[in-house]
Amino acid sequence: MGQVRILYNKDKTVSIIYPCKKSKLTEQECLNKATPLNTIYEDVDISEIPKDRSKRYAWRGEKGKGIFIDDNVKIPKKVKKEITLEERIEILEDKLNDDTDNK
Repeated sequence: MGQVRILYNKDKTVSIIYPCKKSKLTEQECLNKATPLNTIYEDVDISEIPKDRSKRYAWRGEKGKGIFIDDNVKIPKKVKKEITLEERIEILEDKLNDDTDNK
C-alpha cells in the first residue's frame, strides 16, 4: 500500500508523516526531509495505522509497539464542541421535521 512514518513523541503521542506524492524526491527522501532531528520514528505500512480517526486525539504509541488508543485520555474541548454541534444539528433537524409533519 505505501509507507508512512510514525513519530513517537516524548509524551507518548504520535505524529504521522505521509510521503509527498508530487515530488522529485523518493518516498524515503521525503520522509527523511520531514522528520525532525533526534526524533524516534518507525516506518510502517499505511495499513498499520488505525482507520477510525474519531479518537485521533487518543492515539498513543511506542517504537516497536505500534499505535494504540488510550481510553484514559480526556476528550479535548475542541472535539467536545464538534460532537455537541453535531448532536445539536441532529436535534434541530428532528424538530424541523416534526414541525413540518404537523402542518
